[in-house]
Amino acid sequence: MARFGAEAISGQTTIDRIIPVAFAFVFALTGSVGPIVSQNYGAQYYHRVRETLVASLKMTMVCVIITWITLYVFQNEIVTIFAPKGVALDIVHLFCDYLVASYFFLGLLFVSNTIFNNLSRPLFSTGFNWGRATLGTIPLVWIGAHWGPFGILYGQAVGMIIFGSVAVLTAFWVVNHLDHATPRKTLR
Repeated sequence: MARFGAEAISGQTTIDRIIPVAFAFVFALTGSVGPIVSQNYGAQYYHRVRETLVASLKMTMVCVIITWITLYVFQNEIVTIFAPKGVALDIVHLFCDYLVASYFFLGLLFVSNTIFNNLSRPLFSTGFNWGRATLGTIPLVWIGAHWGPFGILYGQAVGMIIFGSVAVLTAFWVVNHLDHATPRKTLR
């Protein structure tokens, strides 16, 4: 963003200040789901591990939709609070109008990481995080930069979409290939 001036940096900084608050639930969800996954995996209730994955994805979707609607409706108030000018104003509006949706895919990545870390696949988690931070960011942002600061934001969004989607497909693959040969315990 730096090559596009102080206003572009200001717009990115404003977005970076909104994200932790707007998506606090998604970040908290992934931390709280881990023990549920581990407990059910240890008890060999593999169907519950899958149910936890599906429920987490649904909650992530609901959270992102609510956040998207909220930011879209209150974007003028957000602009008033942060007072961005010029390109920064356009960046904040672009984020509130469209790019918030890409954070659903970041949520998919976070939920998948929880699954990987609690089902003895930590290298999958490391690989997807590293991949998104490098292959899913650097080349796409570099390509996007040819279209200005908005292209940078779109490049970041495409990286989240790609790595979030592949990570969640891999998480389902991992869950579907748990040791189903072991007899499932019944509740008493």
